[in-house]
Amino acid sequence: MKLSHKIFILHSLGLAVCVAPPIITTLEYFPLWFKQTETAVSAFSAILILLCCLPFIKQLKAYFKGTPASWVIWLVIYVLVTVFSKLAKGVETVAFIGLLSNLLGGCIFRIEKHLKHKEGVN
Repeated sequence: MKLSHKIFILHSLGLAVCVAPPIITTLEYFPLWFKQTETAVSAFSAILILLCCLPFIKQLKAYFKGTPASWVIWLVIYVLVTVFSKLAKGVETVAFIGLLSNLLGGCIFRIEKHLKHKEGVN
């Protein structure tokens, strides 16, 4: 397998690992649709899903290059929720899953970066 194929696979895997687990956890704890009606979207769920997609947003926008890594944001959310609110157990779990999956994804991205450097690709 070519090195460029490995880089693409690692990049895709890293994004999937960073985004999928937090989204799945969010939807488990906070359904996107209210039970009373099928047309009302939960704003809280939508905001959490947007946070879960930060790695994709960072890939799409060069503007985010100066912001903290997504795992730092998840760590801050996790610490704040843990310290200040025992009532929000679901949010704590989502933030923790986001932290873990983004740390793992970050490791995958490091491997990808190493392979890119080895191949001489920017």
